[in-house]
Amino acid sequence: MENMFSFMNSITEIDLSSFNTSSVRGMRNLFRYNENLISLDLSHFDTSNVNIFEAMFQGCKTLKSLDLTNFELSNVKTFYNIFDELDNLTVIMNDDAKDNELFLEEIPENVIINYRKLI
Repeated sequence: MENMFSFMNSITEIDLSSFNTSSVRGMRNLFRYNENLISLDLSHFDTSNVNIFEAMFQGCKTLKSLDLTNFELSNVKTFYNIFDELDNLTVIMNDDAKDNELFLEEIPENVIINYRKLI
């Protein structure tokens, strides 16, 4: 899935609810510099096998809301620049992300993370 939607500036919204991501290992640059995207709900993504989230949302300047509630982060080796060059983004994450030091290191000051406990 790497680079799949990067630099697609005509997209303002996208429905990815039917995507099967259970075997995906890399999501590097997935939405990179998609400058007109406003919100994304990726809560249904199965990221249990993903080990690279590098620059996944970098440069998505209009992105304001991002739901990553069910993201599994335990196998991830890099989040480098995952939220780089974003303005006023609010991300919904699962509570387990609070314990992932690699993830926490990549959160810029202008990105707000709201944690939810999974039931």
